[in-house]
Amino acid sequence: MVDPGATDGLSPAVASYVRRDIEERPVVWVHAADDTPLEGTNSWPREAGDSLERLALLPCVLLPGAQGPAPAHAVILDQMPRGDEIAAVEKRARQALIASILESQIARPAGDDSGLRFSVIIPTYRRLDQVVEAVRACSELAYPPEAYEVIVADNGPDREPLQQALAPWYAHQSQAEPALQLVHMPVKSVSMARNAAIAVARGQFICSIDDDCRPAPDWLAALDEAWQVMPGAGVIGGQLLLEVPDPVPDVFQPGWEAIWSHLPLGGDQLIRCEDWRSYPWGGNWSTRRNTLMAVGGFPWRYGSRGCSYAGGEEVALSAAIALTGLPIYLSPTATVVHRPSSVRYNLDHVRSTMASSAILEHRLYRDGLIAQETSALGTAGQMLRAAGTMAVAGLIGKRDMARDRQLRLGALGNKLLVQLGWRQVYHLVP
Repeated sequence: MVDPGATDGLSPAVASYVRRDIEERPVVWVHAADDTPLEGTNSWPREAGDSLERLALLPCVLLPGAQGPAPAHAVILDQMPRGDEIAAVEKRARQALIASILESQIARPAGDDSGLRFSVIIPTYRRLDQVVEAVRACSELAYPPEAYEVIVADNGPDREPLQQALAPWYAHQSQAEPALQLVHMPVKSVSMARNAAIAVARGQFICSIDDDCRPAPDWLAALDEAWQVMPGAGVIGGQLLLEVPDPVPDVFQPGWEAIWSHLPLGGDQLIRCEDWRSYPWGGNWSTRRNTLMAVGGFPWRYGSRGCSYAGGEEVALSAAIALTGLPIYLSPTATVVHRPSSVRYNLDHVRSTMASSAILEHRLYRDGLIAQETSALGTAGQMLRAAGTMAVAGLIGKRDMARDRQLRLGALGNKLLVQLGWRQVYHLVP
């Protein structure tokens, strides 16, 4: 039977995108638990019973004494490398992962005979209370609990706090609830955290939400119906409904809802996305696991790292999947409520989110994921229009509009400087 999610081999553009991204991914050096980390490397101790499945989408090296089950692409050394050999070993590790992905050699997780339809993944970084509530909401969905699992991808430096926060959940988990997994990914990157969860996922489909999101009870059922209606889709997302705090924060103004990931959709029919600007967002996003693995998972070059504002990883991934020939859809009936923390309602968040969004088009074009971008001259024209509107709004007393155009003018200015090669916005463009 033909797999509806098969990519039938990657186009040169997608293969090039995969290579470039993996060539920049950090290499994990795994050492024995009692050994000293290798200086100058990103080193992890290997704990008893760790199969390292979570490294299926990261280049990795096993040092002497750390041997055991490992991803097929892992570079296994029988002696410690010298300092001047580290770069060559890391290059070899990255090339091994590239070959594994492009030749479709990445295996399913060990013991993957569960028959699960969905794996719901929740990446989190130091938001204990929020992620516990997200787990609770995902475990109470109106969907057969034996047909899905919930995987929390902890991106914090220390696994203990989240393990303790979820301990009561494990203690009282019943057969009426879906299975819960916790996977730790200390490499600071929401994309790599998601990839660690994908690597251990047992579901046919991967569904991603954020740790400050709460899916509606029928969310998974709606996504299931969407995939049955459109089995040949590449990605299916849904609507995100922002829940603004009460009282409303001073910084919030009408028209800025999307800055806090508000994506309302009308009707009840699937919507085909014809342009990258309409692709679904990571708070309500799903695809087949094998489609994800074929394009190397979520990209390292996109997505927040710790508390940074860089994003766009789900858009870049959707664009890569679209280049394989698989269409992208939105389901208006698959609903997730977004409840950002009140600390995110500040001008720094608004300013950085606007800048990241403005620069995203250039990044996608740079990586060959879209065919064209607004030229530097076009960006300058947008800046002139924003400046004109800001001036008029100020004169007639429309303060909200003036503030909006002022901040958008700054975002476009950042984009123009990046386009001209005069500035690298490090916290926005990894």
